[in-house]
Amino acid sequence: MAILSRVTFRSTFLARPHDYESFLAALANDTANCKRQTLLSEIRARERKATIFVTLYPLAA
Repeated sequence: MAILSRVTFRSTFLARPHDYESFLAALANDTANCKRQTLLSEIRARERKATIFVTLYPLAA
């Protein structure tokens, strides 16, 4: 997904080489989306660990 975004940024940038503000704004949005996706994947991993712990702890006790 990031590669596709980079291609889009590059084509946008090449189409308007003097429009740095829109390029930087798009880059900032992409960075924010990547951070959000990273946080969501970390939350999902914690949920899976908690589910496994809650499931296996009573069996071990």
